[in-house]
Amino acid sequence: MTIIVELLRLFLRCGQWCNEQRRLCRRRRWTNYEKHTALILIGFFSISLWVALLRREGRGWGGAHSGEAPSLDKLLSQVRRDTTYRRVIGHAKASGRFQKQRITIATQASVEYLHHLINLTERWGGPIGVAVFTPGDTYTPAVQTVDLLRKCYPKIQAQVTFSFFFPSDQRPAAVDQADLYDSVFHNTPCAELKFPLTKRKVTDKYGLYPVNAGRNTARETCQTNFVLVMDIELKPSKDLETEFSAMIRQHMRHPDPRWEGHMIVYVLPVFEVKEGEKIPDNKKELLKLLRDNKAVFFHKHRCGVCHKIPYYDKWINATSSSSSSAALNIFFITKWIPPFWEPVFIGTNSEPSYDERFKGYGSNKIQQTFEMCLQDYEFHILDNAFLVHEGIHYLLKEELAERGAIIKANYRMLMDFGYNAIAKYRNSPALKMCKLERAQEILGYFPSEQ
Repeated sequence: MTIIVELLRLFLRCGQWCNEQRRLCRRRRWTNYEKHTALILIGFFSISLWVALLRREGRGWGGAHSGEAPSLDKLLSQVRRDTTYRRVIGHAKASGRFQKQRITIATQASVEYLHHLINLTERWGGPIGVAVFTPGDTYTPAVQTVDLLRKCYPKIQAQVTFSFFFPSDQRPAAVDQADLYDSVFHNTPCAELKFPLTKRKVTDKYGLYPVNAGRNTARETCQTNFVLVMDIELKPSKDLETEFSAMIRQHMRHPDPRWEGHMIVYVLPVFEVKEGEKIPDNKKELLKLLRDNKAVFFHKHRCGVCHKIPYYDKWINATSSSSSSAALNIFFITKWIPPFWEPVFIGTNSEPSYDERFKGYGSNKIQQTFEMCLQDYEFHILDNAFLVHEGIHYLLKEELAERGAIIKANYRMLMDFGYNAIAKYRNSPALKMCKLERAQEILGYFPSEQ
């Protein structure tokens, strides 16, 4: 509405100017006068429209520089929206070169979380592809942070390829005044940097985080045979890539008949460790933390059925006496377990892409594992490797309404996705095994419902 008012004002001003010119130019030919007037009006209109569009492109929810987070209703309206994203693949490419048979970690983050790459590259020697969410006025801080990390941390420069993505209606602001880290970037020596550079979540005002768009963007940079799609805060057990490669080579020399003729991914159990505790390097150290109640399986207190692997208790006891140098093997082979299991796995880039309509927290990647179930994938759970998140998640009362509403919205859309997927794979032999059940709407998510 503001844009229309501004255009009307400009039009009236042009009309006044034209009347003045008419009085001055009565002796001139009317044809020349009308031609010039039309050109002037077209020019004013074009410039006004161009300025208005530039302003609009710089806006998020509530304006480019508004710090207000959107309401719950606006957040829920984003869930089903089929948003178009613009992607800058390989904005800053890793300087290292990696062999095809290695594993690439594909992850995504907004600018506030990029510092997790420092610890990740200390535990992981392979390639990493990161998709950075850069809507509106967050683009400049993201570019500065990427440059800073690459300058100060040689491993990040060697291993990490950065890509950017943003909704087409939240493009980087035309006049960007968001140099949040300017003084840090120019004046602070690398040895004195303290991360995170800001505790403020600068992307909150742009609504729900488009996690699946980030996952798809990160996967586009992966050039290796194997891909591990995971959150940027997770840390792998020590020597995971080396032991996994050794297991694959062993299978190539002595094929296991159980593996033949199947599409396979390799599941990594995920755990949470109390803040301040040392991240375990191997299963022996992990088991000690579990016994001392200093670690739990991932999202135990938020979604107990979403990440707990099948036969969890047997997995705990399977190699409890093994040393850190124990070979990596398959603990258990299973199909997808409906309706909530969201395993983290090592796969390839052949797995189905993530549906980008799913945004925010919860039930945002079940659509992928459900489609994999319809394609008759097998999930091979690894026995002596894992991922760890520093800090244990609890479901806070103030989060309950918003998080629960978003998850339910995602889950309702998942049901619609399921109907279409079943129609697509109606001849699949696995069709009867793959079911999405409402189960009292996300049963198991809230502690009171478990």
